[in-house]
Amino acid sequence: MDWNFIDFAGKMEVNLRKAGDRQVKHKLLISIILWLFIGSLMSAASAHAAVWDRIKDIYDAPEKINELQADLTEAAQQIEESRKQAESLLQQNAELQRQNEALAQQNKQLQSQMEKMNAERSTLYRQLTSTGITAILLALGYFAAVRIWRYTVWRKQRRDNQEVNLS
Repeated sequence: MDWNFIDFAGKMEVNLRKAGDRQVKHKLLISIILWLFIGSLMSAASAHAAVWDRIKDIYDAPEKINELQADLTEAAQQIEESRKQAESLLQQNAELQRQNEALAQQNKQLQSQMEKMNAERSTLYRQLTSTGITAILLALGYFAAVRIWRYTVWRKQRRDNQEVNLS
């Protein structure tokens, strides 16, 4: 809306009150109608421009369709690349899962070997301990047997000496 038109209409209304003349009222009415017509032509020009832009868009549609087709082709290529990448990742995941299962099996084998080695080590320690204790007991037994034998020999010699001395 044009503000100059409003100011002019406001000034004309003031003049009408002063003059009160019928001709002035007709002139004012004609000028208002004229201003409304000019204002509507201005808005029609912008509407005409919008229509022209739409017609232009319709004629530019093949270019836009080509652009959309290019975008669609590019999107399809990206989807295909993403699909290939997903397949590659799935294959890699399957391979890693197979490796993981193989490593888990190997881990179980190593654990069983370790348990077996620990059992063998326990058995070895038990055997060494019993052998050591047996050796110590044999040494003590030998020492005790020698002591007892020497004591009996000593007593026997003493008795024999006393019998020789008494006779």
